[in-house]
Amino acid sequence: MSRKRTAGQSARSRNHERAQRARMALNDYVCEQKASGSPRYDEEPLQTILVDFLTDLMHYCRSKSDASLDAALDMARIHFQEETAESGRAGRRTRT
Repeated sequence: MSRKRTAGQSARSRNHERAQRARMALNDYVCEQKASGSPRYDEEPLQTILVDFLTDLMHYCRSKSDASLDAALDMARIHFQEETAESGRAGRRTRT
């Protein structure tokens, strides 16, 4: 997936869109869990849902020989640091 900048879109706006995509993915995960008989997700805090989602992702990656969740998380942390630093720089530029 490309992390390219979209012309005319602020760093904060792009990061907000990224957060919304993550929210939608987690929402789909929760809906699938409920459909498969896990009603407990109605009361679970976000942290528990994230742990369950990441655990399932670990199982998925283990089933694929070319997927390393650890490597993906390392790269994701780099992307996140760059994207949030970009957002911070943009915010500082606009302040007076």
